[in-house]
Amino acid sequence: MKRVISVLAGLLFFLILISVCDFFIKSPNLETERTAALQYLKNEKLETPPRVFTHDGCTLFPDVLPGHDFKQACLVHDIQYWAGGEIERKSAADNRFYDS
Repeated sequence: MKRVISVLAGLLFFLILISVCDFFIKSPNLETERTAALQYLKNEKLETPPRVFTHDGCTLFPDVLPGHDFKQACLVHDIQYWAGGEIERKSAADNRFYDS
């Protein structure tokens, strides 16, 4: 049991370390991301939401893990949520995110 707890604590520490490093290394190109968000609205024929689009990467999760880059999937998911709409639209955004 102690070994399992030690392994879980080590994994938790590793994820926290990656998240902290990811936070300080990130250099988001906000203008490019906002342009992508506005293009999404245009393509989907949606109205511009009242809030300005912002993006913080993969919220509460590292953008990159060894062998996996989640940046683009998180950006698309954030754009789709920002664009809003019916619950079905957000559910579809979640499903596309999980599949990517």
